[in-house]
Amino acid sequence: MNDYFAKPDDTVRLPFSGGPLDGEWIQIRRRISHLEEQELLRHLVSGIRQDDDAGTRTMELNGADYDAYRLRFWVKRWSLGTADERGMKPTREQLDTLLPEFAAPILKAIADHEEALKAEAEVASSPLPESGTTTEPSLTPELDSSGTP
Repeated sequence: MNDYFAKPDDTVRLPFSGGPLDGEWIQIRRRISHLEEQELLRHLVSGIRQDDDAGTRTMELNGADYDAYRLRFWVKRWSLGTADERGMKPTREQLDTLLPEFAAPILKAIADHEEALKAEAEVASSPLPESGTTTEPSLTPELDSSGTP
């Protein structure tokens, strides 16, 4: 059975080893939906500027807004915070006030997860040999109609 839909509660836990978040973890969504991907892109592009001299258009990017929304869309739970907050869903305020040295490894973990999803999709969409065929030469001699090689 194929999974056609992103499930908000389908998550994966990513532990941190080394760096400022050593020993901590985040739990992120396994997948986000097409609509969520498009909304993230909307937050990345802050405008399009027309260059009259060259006739080209230039996109203006807003990385800070994009990163804030990536955290909001992807992170479902984390081990950060007080003992009472460990394992809880981060609040928007916590995500928005996260210090840069802690946001960076979380954003990198999300980016690595996105890259792994892309690689997985490429493998799944690559053509495979038909059943019963092989790309390696056969060691069995072909026989003619009389049964001799």
